[in-house]
Amino acid sequence: MESREPACPEEELVNSFRRYTLSSGLEPDVYLSWEGSLTKLIEWTRTGIGQEKLADGRTVPLFLALLTKVHEGCLKVPQLGFIRILQLLLKLLRNLCVSDSNKNAFLAGHGVSFLVQISAALLPASSLSRDSNHPAETPTFPKVPNEPMIGSVSSLSEIRTSLEAVGRNSCTSEATSTCGKYAGEISASAATESLRMLLQLLGNFSRGGDECQTAIWREFFPAMFTELALLRVNSISDVICMILCTCCRDSTERSWQLCQGQGVGLMSLLISSAVTNEETRDEKQIYWFESLWRHLCLEENLFPLLFTNLGIIPMRQELELSKYQTEEYFCACQIWLRTCEFTFVQVRLFHLLLEALHDYLDGEETCLKLFMPEDTLSFTVKVLERAADCAREELGTPPSSPTIKVLGYSLQFWRLLCTCDTNTEQQKVLTQVFLQHSLLDLLLKMLEALGPPEPPGRVRETFSGPAGVPSTDPYQGYRRDIVAVVANIAHENKLAQNYVREKGKLLVVLQQCTVDRDNPFLREWGLWAMRNLLEGNEMNGKEVASLEMKETVNLPELTDMGLRFEVDPSTGGPRLVNIESRAITRYIATKYEGQGTPLYGKTPTEKALVEQWVEVESQNYQPVTSALSFELFIKKLFTGAGPDEAAVAAEVPKLNAVLDIYEARLTEICKYLAGDFFSLADLSHFANTEYFVKHSGKSDLITSRPHVAAWWQDISSRPSWQKTIAYCSF
Repeated sequence: MESREPACPEEELVNSFRRYTLSSGLEPDVYLSWEGSLTKLIEWTRTGIGQEKLADGRTVPLFLALLTKVHEGCLKVPQLGFIRILQLLLKLLRNLCVSDSNKNAFLAGHGVSFLVQISAALLPASSLSRDSNHPAETPTFPKVPNEPMIGSVSSLSEIRTSLEAVGRNSCTSEATSTCGKYAGEISASAATESLRMLLQLLGNFSRGGDECQTAIWREFFPAMFTELALLRVNSISDVICMILCTCCRDSTERSWQLCQGQGVGLMSLLISSAVTNEETRDEKQIYWFESLWRHLCLEENLFPLLFTNLGIIPMRQELELSKYQTEEYFCACQIWLRTCEFTFVQVRLFHLLLEALHDYLDGEETCLKLFMPEDTLSFTVKVLERAADCAREELGTPPSSPTIKVLGYSLQFWRLLCTCDTNTEQQKVLTQVFLQHSLLDLLLKMLEALGPPEPPGRVRETFSGPAGVPSTDPYQGYRRDIVAVVANIAHENKLAQNYVREKGKLLVVLQQCTVDRDNPFLREWGLWAMRNLLEGNEMNGKEVASLEMKETVNLPELTDMGLRFEVDPSTGGPRLVNIESRAITRYIATKYEGQGTPLYGKTPTEKALVEQWVEVESQNYQPVTSALSFELFIKKLFTGAGPDEAAVAAEVPKLNAVLDIYEARLTEICKYLAGDFFSLADLSHFANTEYFVKHSGKSDLITSRPHVAAWWQDISSRPSWQKTIAYCSF
């Protein structure tokens, strides 16, 4: 006879449990006596040898049978200790179901359907925890008009009723009503912990392949998963996400079901719970929710289906799986979107998409088609179009509303997407969306509807623009966001540059190069947009250069500072005229006389010399240097056109004549213009000379004259001026 290897103590423990399966009824004390043995077995199954010894396919049926007895005991006897034994059995089965043979045994023993019964029995106690601890965290779900709005209720029973009313969870109540609840009072925390163990067991089991996943889907989806998600407990929701992600990884059909019909109600709960409770989750918990939504929306390309179904749609029907990734699928989503009323769950999903795009662009290599294919990108254009139309209809809606949030996120999405490094293939994809799917046309239409920005202090005129888009800013920064997208689209994109010109909208974009209090950094984005539209595009440059300035607008702030814009008759361009700034500097120098540098000198004679040279600067030096700076630098910045060579040729001799006088004045005896002291006369030269020397290309007119060059080097090196230009873009 062959000698058998003696059993280890843990195996003896397993064998000791077999006799209990033969007993028809056990006293409560017997169940409670199992705690120590079960605890030892749980520790043993965490070791490699424990996993190996018990991966025989016979241990799972044993403890599944014992779990059945404990479950039946919990239904009849109000014994609090039973829940502890239930938890230990679930934990032991969880550890056992790591091995494939034990997964198969659990499947053969109909363990999944039995777990549904346990879940239903535990839910009433767990629900008390949800209703008492989180009454204000009820998420907003999609609804059908004239039916209950789930975001307005607070109790679990009301939420369930509303889910059933909108067709999201019609079989949930059936799943729970056919099962009894446990006798006696069970603490909410104990019930929740038991459910967590149960779901972890289900999670290990789900890794057993398609048969295991099919069993889970048949028994738990969507009803029981939805009931469990309604608890809105992080430790529960995260394991649900893990199970769903595992089940959907190898099944497009299950992914498809999760994005429509009753699956949308479940996804609504998970999205809302993940965003609401994000601060209380660790990275491991967030991982499974991130994996689930990214798999559905990005890997399976189901963002259009899920996003649309999360909205409020009057007429909705489920699509057959055969329509997956077909033109009919995308057309159906776009048709539903036309009547969709946006919800906060859609806002949260779009925000997740934005975060994913941020992460994607932070990577070293980016391939647009891997992130999102062209059809889905075109769908986001339709989302922007629908949001703009809704914002127009809902004039006066607060910026926090779902419609305005989706509108803002859509613009941010495209602004970011256009910044990715583009190779030839990606540029082609983007250009198709910009032009063929009418994104650029929509953006220009949105800008045109707003009309030109009004300067501060002027009442905005009523502007009758294109229909279907807002005629006023729905939120602060709306105009700027549109211009930012246009600017990024036009970057090194000849087709986009030409499209704007051919549509006659170069002037519309040019009008955005101004300050607007409701749109911070509008001027900067406007200049960037014009720079990108004009770069390497001769036709665009000629069209902008041909624009005729009819009048100038003087802002109150400029007038208060002693400045005004006027049309330069010699160039037809704008000219900034300093009309009172010297009076301001005189006032400051007089008011603070005796403090710091004596800018007027120390004697009446010195003061007279200062005044004389201030006048020389204002009448002779400033006009000619300003004219040259405009032609040689500022004009190209604003219009893209080159300088008027005739105007430059006319101004250079004038400046030479003035600088010859300066050179004669600035001898070794007379270091500064008014004498041997730095004064207001020297100070008034700072701004114009700084621009002229750095940007005109004619700095040799200054540097070729030794005394003028030494004077400029001296005064421009003063710490006060260096501090000033550090804050300004000279």
